[in-house]
Amino acid sequence: MSTEEHIAQLTAQVAALQAQLACHSQSPPPPQPSTAPVPTPKPPKVVTPSPFSGTQDDLDCFKVECSLYLTMRHSEFPDECSNILFILSYMKGGTAGPWATQRINSILYPSKAEEVTWAGFVSELDKMFADPNCQATARRKLTTLRQGDSSVEELIREFKIHGPISGLGDIGLIDRFKQAIHPWL
Repeated sequence: MSTEEHIAQLTAQVAALQAQLACHSQSPPPPQPSTAPVPTPKPPKVVTPSPFSGTQDDLDCFKVECSLYLTMRHSEFPDECSNILFILSYMKGGTAGPWATQRINSILYPSKAEEVTWAGFVSELDKMFADPNCQATARRKLTTLRQGDSSVEELIREFKIHGPISGLGDIGLIDRFKQAIHPWL
């Protein structure tokens, strides 16, 4: 939850409390005919994140899916700790499963007074699962990339994904593209 959203939420809570206080300090209102309760709005529909097993290539997608879900359904997650526990619940199998289990236990049953923060969690997640040398990985992917039976559009899409990260520059990318494109073209 961003700082602005947090401030807006706190402001709304303060206003509600002030309204309650004002009602209690005045004389009771005359009895009103009973009305049906106002339904609370449903949160928007959004797909839950795909489970994350710890694969470096999947980390960015997992983080985006989690951020989207948490943003769209922010009313269901009152604090940073609930955000973190939600994300950990989608880390299953591979290297992510045991790591998530350990983190959940350390949050729910802390052995020492440790503040759990969103920034600290994201940093820890990146340190554990992010590619330590994404530039070299992008270059390797571009070097091994071949058009094969794929369309030129699909090949271009892969270059748009990995090209900026590779740091090759225009000349290097053109050279790699010439190597990847089907020889008949």
